[in-house]
Amino acid sequence: MQPHAKKGREKGKRWPGDTEWFLKRALKSMLSEIKSLVQELSENDPNYWERFKGLELPFYKPREVVFKKGVWNKSRSVICLDDKTVYGSATEAALKYNTIQGSVSAVCLGTS
Repeated sequence: MQPHAKKGREKGKRWPGDTEWFLKRALKSMLSEIKSLVQELSENDPNYWERFKGLELPFYKPREVVFKKGVWNKSRSVICLDDKTVYGSATEAALKYNTIQGSVSAVCLGTS
């Protein structure tokens, strides 16, 4: 599990790129229940959708998600302190040492 995933769950917040997984056989009943709850919301509060303009109704087909590059998701150089080799990213260092990117990042962040 990535460090930010646990942090988000602990604080009850979501972050860009957060994904929900479910069994396909559960989809119809989930959508049915959500539609029922949305209908109830709309009936009890006619201004609901105006107050929360960023919300979207759920739909069956997956939508395309576009991630914009920013400071938070650019590669950072990693330096091996043993031999002073500089790698362009934690992923590059992980490939060299036959491990995973998360392990290299954990060492760099001091969480390992």
